Amino acid sequence: MKHDERPIQLYAVVVVVYYSDDDEPATDIRCLRTSKKKAKKEAEEFEKLWERADTDPTFQFCSCEVAELNIHPQQIREADRMDEELEELARGEPSEAGDGDE
Repeated sequence: MKHDERPIQLYAVVVVVYYSDDDEPATDIRCLRTSKKKAKKEAEEFEKLWERADTDPTFQFCSCEVAELNIHPQQIREADRMDEELEELARGEPSEAGDGDE
């Protein structure tokens, strides 16, 4: 195990936009920040900007929230490994990481 395996704490600014003609709101992650204070400020600024800029007549309102994420370094390594396997598959190369018996 590596000497520093503590989870990495990030704050995601999650944008939720409601339109009157959709059953489900549109959602997106605007950005990731390492500071909760900066993430909250960015969420407030983006929410105001969106409400002024959206010209869709079915627009109802926009809500920006801050979600706390704890990402373990092992999860990052696993995601990197899966990305490499997908790239190999896209190129038609066999993957060395597994044999597909899972």
